[in-house]
Amino acid sequence: MKEPTNKFWKFVNETEGDTAELLIYGAIASSKPWYSDDDDGSVYPVQFRNDLKACGGKNLTVRINSGGGDVFAAQTIYTLLKGYTGDVTVHIDGMCASAATLIACAGDKIVMPRNALYMIHNPQTFTFGNLDADGMRQTADILDTVKQTIVNVYVSKCDGELTAEEIGHMMDDEMWMTADEAKEYGFIDEIDDYLVTAEIRNNMLFLNDIAYDGHGDIQKICKMIGEKKHMKNNDLVAKIANVLGISPAEPVVHENQAEKQRIAELEALKTDNVYGNAVIDQAIKEGRTAADVKPYIDAVNAVEAPKDEASEALASIRALIEDQMQSGSQNVKPAPKAGMATDNAAQKLQDINDVVEAANKMRGVK
Repeated sequence: MKEPTNKFWKFVNETEGDTAELLIYGAIASSKPWYSDDDDGSVYPVQFRNDLKACGGKNLTVRINSGGGDVFAAQTIYTLLKGYTGDVTVHIDGMCASAATLIACAGDKIVMPRNALYMIHNPQTFTFGNLDADGMRQTADILDTVKQTIVNVYVSKCDGELTAEEIGHMMDDEMWMTADEAKEYGFIDEIDDYLVTAEIRNNMLFLNDIAYDGHGDIQKICKMIGEKKHMKNNDLVAKIANVLGISPAEPVVHENQAEKQRIAELEALKTDNVYGNAVIDQAIKEGRTAADVKPYIDAVNAVEAPKDEASEALASIRALIEDQMQSGSQNVKPAPKAGMATDNAAQKLQDINDVVEAANKMRGVK
């Protein structure tokens, strides 16, 4: 049997080592289909199985930086990895999208950096030749069946965090996830501090030097990567939300056009002000509207920090927030139990101090 010349995978298996490594970087593609019964077509799955078998049951580290590709190849690799006798640990080294997520789901443990990307969507196909209405319907039925096999993999991995129906809606919407979101939904198990490098070259996105052309909106992806720099200190974001009267809530799965419109209106309020953006991100998760938070955003954005007067500007932010607390605009709420109002006010004052202290540190002000 002739070995494929265009393998998209690479095994690193040192003779004396007790672990092996599998690299899947770039597109999951081959010149022959993985579901073919002919001799040439069967080379690819057979060769992968033989390469995996050569690892001899060693613990296996799978490294993925791929925008996806052939779903049948990914499903075959998923099945082979699930049957492997050694422990399988998956590390996402940049992007894990589309069919690549199926391979990732084979891991006993999946680790993802904070600024990596995870994306799921509906299976797609190209049509060749002339198809009538019945032929198109048959193709659509096949895609629905393929989607169900993918959903089954995700449901198994997410282990009760999401239902099959919820996952189906996420795939309909082409769901892009941060590491925090992927972990919350159950697609990954751990988040590490490794940082993915991202850059644009000739209008193409490169993540850790792997090119992605046509995988979603490049500017949207870059914006997501950039925003993650402000998402590391979750405690600080929570304190800002508390000061401005927004309480934490579970993320909402975006399922319809009205929800997309709500999010678009909130995103339109974003500027380069990290405090205002933190409030907007929390409002998106919580189901609030742009009208709910716009007064707070306008108030925070109204404070500009001159380069040589950072301390004075931060003091203004503190005064502004205290003004909001005392204005009565947040007091249209059920009457608190005895002592609760005092405790809440004290907590908000402490949060203000923490926010200002953290902001001072970020600006280099002692």
